[in-house]
Amino acid sequence: MEDVKAIIQVCRAWKTDISAELELEPFEVGADFFYKLLDETAWMSSRHLDMAMFLIRKRQLSHPQLFGREWTTAKFCLQQFLQPFAMPIGKRVTRKQYASRTVDPPPNYLKNVHHFVNGSWQHGYAQAWTKVRKVYLPYNVRQSHWVAVEVDFVRHTVTVYDSYSDFTSNSMLVRFMEPITHTLAKVLHEMRFYEKSEVEAVKRKRTDMSNFNPFTICIISDVPQQSDGTSCGIMTVKYIEYLSAGIPLHTIDPSKFGYYRLKLAIEAFRGEAYV
Repeated sequence: MEDVKAIIQVCRAWKTDISAELELEPFEVGADFFYKLLDETAWMSSRHLDMAMFLIRKRQLSHPQLFGREWTTAKFCLQQFLQPFAMPIGKRVTRKQYASRTVDPPPNYLKNVHHFVNGSWQHGYAQAWTKVRKVYLPYNVRQSHWVAVEVDFVRHTVTVYDSYSDFTSNSMLVRFMEPITHTLAKVLHEMRFYEKSEVEAVKRKRTDMSNFNPFTICIISDVPQQSDGTSCGIMTVKYIEYLSAGIPLHTIDPSKFGYYRLKLAIEAFRGEAYV
């Protein structure tokens, strides 16, 4: 209750000064950060998702025996670095044609992707991807819908967890995921990622990855679904939180969206996720 009171006090203070900013551990936030996070009718922004990914990483590294070290999370901006040089949507082509048609990224964007892979991106508590088996990240579809993405380097798969399966057809979702399934796969191939991996199960894949292969995509829609148009953000957070902790997704309760959002707000304010 003390945490709840503190959040209410912060929101009340901002009512009289909407230009106020609060310095949280990963970044500064403005008044609308908590307002929109607590408002169940408001759409969660990339800042909210990035805060959640930060807190999940921090909790993992604070309690490695409980959450393990075989995974990490990435910020939304990874998608932005990959998006500008995604494969152009056109007719269906072969894998070799995909590899040859992938547009080379601008040097500054490629450098940023390398920072993510090397664990040197300045987003707090990052691990190098060469030390993990999986990476979880929020992904924005059509600039209007959040989904959770799991990149598995052992299975060489990209699994999409969608809380609103009626929003986008599977065929279109496959297209929208090409910045991850194809462009990221090509960047990793050129970085000789599988050779450099320190995870034995991943390293054993280096022979299979001697040639470029896009990730295989899996779309999971048999998960708790939202019943409104604004809960995809918090559902994406819960999917990643539960998947990374090994908690069954069916235990997510869609009737508790308000509680989940309040919990995230308190965790952001405290700078620490509850265990």
